[in-house]
Amino acid sequence: MKQNTMYIKHSYDDQDEAIKLGVNSYVTNGQIAILLYTTDWEFYSDLSVFIEPFDYQNYMAVDVNNLPTAEEFIKKYNLGELVDYVHSGFVTYPVYAMNMDELKKWDEKGVNELVSAEFKPKENEHTLWDNVKTC
Repeated sequence: MKQNTMYIKHSYDDQDEAIKLGVNSYVTNGQIAILLYTTDWEFYSDLSVFIEPFDYQNYMAVDVNNLPTAEEFIKKYNLGELVDYVHSGFVTYPVYAMNMDELKKWDEKGVNELVSAEFKPKENEHTLWDNVKTC
């Protein structure tokens, strides 16, 4: 993993936190998962949250429930583009198409492993995109 430092705002005091980004995948289907770490590689927060499978490996629900400044962070570093929303419980999560080229700048090894891994959207399971297709 590259050692480039990024900065994210704390939700509670608007101060910047120096962090590192790690690209991984969810075991269930190989979909993108992104974790944030301190500069000492201690876990800081999840950027992604698995709500349901998507049709594309680079689509992810952003964990705004536990990390309210997540969307601001994604936009600041041009890491992805908002494509839709998904609901779980009382939370509406934004869904982003993550920019793999930009992510590679922060974690080239993680992105390469993700892209080479088998991506398996779940068959016969309702997804967010089923709603769109029937409209």
